[in-house]
Amino acid sequence: HWHSDDQWLTIERYMAGDFRKYNNNTGEEIAPCCGLEDTVLAFSHWTYEYSCRELLVLDLQGMVSAFCGL
Repeated sequence: HWHSDDQWLTIERYMAGDFRKYNNNTGEEIAPCCGLEDTVLAFSHWTYEYSCRELLVLDLQGMVSAFCGL
């Protein structure tokens, strides 16, 4: 975190590789291609059900890796 002129900024380290967005802020999802992606999307749905349909974790994203077979 960095504070400058009454503004807070979050800076992330650059990560080389293929970036994948699993769902967005409106709840649209990708078509999952592996078990890991199924799990990421299931987690988003679980947060909705667990919170009695009041909360939803969205905008899940990350790096595509060999773990997913891509």
